[in-house]
Amino acid sequence: MGKECIDEDGSAVVKGLAGIALCALTSLLPFRVAHADGHRLQGHWRTDCLPMGAGGRHGAITTVTFRGDEIRAVLVMHTGAGCELPSVTAEYTGRFRIVGEPEGALAIDHVVSSLTMTVGRADVAEHYNRGRR
Repeated sequence: MGKECIDEDGSAVVKGLAGIALCALTSLLPFRVAHADGHRLQGHWRTDCLPMGAGGRHGAITTVTFRGDEIRAVLVMHTGAGCELPSVTAEYTGRFRIVGEPEGALAIDHVVSSLTMTVGRADVAEHYNRGRR
């Protein structure tokens, strides 16, 4: 997760599904990508199944796409560390512009257009809604 989502002792400081998804997606945004075609950042990247949650009991796969001045990131959280069963999908869309090239990488500014979360399983929704009545 992004460092703004982690307390000094390494524990998560956000609670709830929305906070988890937002932190997971925003942790992708300040990354640096070397570029081969001038000043254009274009393309599609996908992670492997990465451990997530206490003790890595869940998994997540993230895709990021840059097209023109648009960015789209999708995080699919899964039940099971091997990404066996999709449970929650968070999608971020926005616009970006390149503002610098520190140390051969790219620095970007971005504006959020949307952040959408979809819970794909009733048992997962029930888990996060427990005690909120």
